[in-house]
Amino acid sequence: MHFYSTMYCIVLKFLLILQRNSKNVLQTNKNNRIMEKKLTKSNNKMIAGVCAGIAEYFNVDPTLVRVGYAILSFFCAGFPGLILYIILALIIPNA
Repeated sequence: MHFYSTMYCIVLKFLLILQRNSKNVLQTNKNNRIMEKKLTKSNNKMIAGVCAGIAEYFNVDPTLVRVGYAILSFFCAGFPGLILYIILALIIPNA
């Protein structure tokens, strides 16, 4: 039980770091209208572009997100991480 609470804390800290490093979530278009930034798959793909899309959304290096995902999947016995990746690949729209 202690292991899972430790992993939960690590994931939360990682997400807080990503949020702190993310720049402005709002962007402007040609007419200076404010548009919300949308989470999409990236063209910088390793498999489906999910991790790179998350990295682009938070303005961080895609390698950090990929390594974080790999570590999290390894410590959760891989299977839940694989299912999560497949679900995200199906749900997140293409760029």
